[in-house]
Amino acid sequence: MSDLEELFERSDELRSILDESRETELSEYINKYTADEISDFFGMLLSVMWDDVWKATKYLRAITDSCLNQMVDARTKREREDLSNKTIQIMRTYFKSTYSYTEKGYKAARAGEKGSWDLQTKTMAEHDNIRKIADEVAQGNPQLSKSAIAKILKRKHGIKLAESTIREIIRDWEIKEDTDPFPFA
Repeated sequence: MSDLEELFERSDELRSILDESRETELSEYINKYTADEISDFFGMLLSVMWDDVWKATKYLRAITDSCLNQMVDARTKREREDLSNKTIQIMRTYFKSTYSYTEKGYKAARAGEKGSWDLQTKTMAEHDNIRKIADEVAQGNPQLSKSAIAKILKRKHGIKLAESTIREIIRDWEIKEDTDPFPFA
C-alpha cells in the first residue's frame, strides 16, 4: 500500500469516527498516531471536503475537545505534551486549510461595512441638500406647509424621493415664519 493510499484510508477512517460521534474510538485513534500523522490525516480530510467549512469546523471541535479531555486525564507530563502538540498541529492544519475562507469572509465584511458607511454618508449629504433647498423655498414663501414644500421640491427641483420621505426629512427642521402671532413671548 502506498503512502497516499494509506493517507486516504486513515482520513476516511477519521471521517467515519467523526461522523458517527464515537468519542471512545476517537480518543483511541488520536492516541494511536503521532501529532504529524494526525495532522496529515486531518489535512487530507479537509482537502477532500474543501467546500464544507461548517463540517470542517465541527470536526475540528470534536478532535480538539477529545484532545483537551484526554489532557485533563493524562497522568504524565509527556502524555500532556503529546496531546498538546496534537491539538496545535490539528488547529494549524485547520487554519491553513480554511485560511482562504477566513480571508474572503473578512474582506466581504469589510467591504460591506465600507459600502454601508458610504451609503450613510451619501444619504446624509442628500438629506442636507434637501433641507438646504427646502429652507430656500421656505424663505421665499414662509406661509407654505412642509407638504407644499415637498411637492415643490419634487416638481421644480428634481428630487426623486416620495413626498412623504421629503416631509420626513424636513420634519424636524423648523421653518422660520414671519407671521408669529405672539412675537412678544
